[in-house]
Amino acid sequence: TSAKPEHQLPDEIEPSTEPTRKVCDNDPRVTYEGGKYMAEIYIPTAFHGKLVGLRGTMRREIEESTECRLTIPRKGQKGNVEIKSFVGLENVQRCLDRIELLIAEARRTAPLTHFIAIPCNSAEVIQAFEMFKEAVIANERVPVSAVKHCYKPLKFWSPCHV
Repeated sequence: TSAKPEHQLPDEIEPSTEPTRKVCDNDPRVTYEGGKYMAEIYIPTAFHGKLVGLRGTMRREIEESTECRLTIPRKGQKGNVEIKSFVGLENVQRCLDRIELLIAEARRTAPLTHFIAIPCNSAEVIQAFEMFKEAVIANERVPVSAVKHCYKPLKFWSPCHV
């Protein structure tokens, strides 16, 4: 019978050639790798223009004030905005905060683009609407003249149209 050769492990395990990314203890949004601090943030493509600004002015202003480098996906590409800094953790944190504030303001001022209509013609909703209508008409704090003119049953939507 022949003996099978045993597999031997090397005495020393060679270190991995891939750089290790370490998540910063102070801020889990930021990683540290090879002497630079990095972070990624998702920005919807509709707001990339706000981040870049007119002829790149907003991007340059953020990069100069925070001493970070921004990598923004080009038009038609998807991906996160990357922030890199060789200076320090605080710079990347400041850059992230500035971008978050800028995008929050852009969201607040953006025009509405969608309308959602949900059918509410179930028996429970129709019954609750009828109860609401009766409560408004029977409200004692509303003057009788207002009830006659403003709260006419014809002014309410038909329950089947709710």
